[in-house]
Amino acid sequence: MKKLIIFTLLLAFLGCSSILKAQSLAVFMGVKMGPSFANFEGKGVSNDLKQRIGFGFGLVSDFSIKKSNDKDYSRWSLCPEINFIPGGAKGKSTLIDTTTNTTVESNDITSKFNYLNIPVMIRFYHGILGKAKSGLFAEIGPYGSYLLSAKRVGTVTTNNKSTDIDEDVKADFENTDYGISFGGGVSIASILTVNYRYNWGMVNISKYKEDVTNRSWGIYFNLTLPIGGK
Repeated sequence: MKKLIIFTLLLAFLGCSSILKAQSLAVFMGVKMGPSFANFEGKGVSNDLKQRIGFGFGLVSDFSIKKSNDKDYSRWSLCPEINFIPGGAKGKSTLIDTTTNTTVESNDITSKFNYLNIPVMIRFYHGILGKAKSGLFAEIGPYGSYLLSAKRVGTVTTNNKSTDIDEDVKADFENTDYGISFGGGVSIASILTVNYRYNWGMVNISKYKEDVTNRSWGIYFNLTLPIGGK
């Protein structure tokens, strides 16, 4: 996996170098937003966890090379982003007394994590609708994330007595995460984009458990506008 990250970073660097050296550079910038679905994965993760549903948003950009006639663009783009994305998971568990077949304890706890996420995506537009930036596209790139907040909230019920939980657990988790993002979508002239994105965390984020990694995906609507270029 580390080799994959290094290879992807190299591609991003080469793509960036080529774009910056281009005689005719097109720059698009804008915003993104949409539903996000997060969970944990790994040996230190309970099997009864469910996805936490949240809302992600951010700032996006698209750097690409104009063709010689300035009427179309290269099918390759470099797309750095700065995003706010939710992480964490939802968990429900029940402890039953098998002798009396009664519930002794039940938990309904949600881990609410929030990350500042910075991916650098390499995007390839298929150009199926005639123009390079109109139609289907695929993308892949590395990301780094910084943990903004981490809480456990919910209810623990023991012997029919409920206790509300609202704990700050940020100190129990690493401040940084990194991994690979990949996905695809459809674009209309790179102005309006519908984008599926999967974030595959590759580092243990827990300070006390083995092998707890982030997994999240989302469907985002991007609105970008050309802001100039060479």
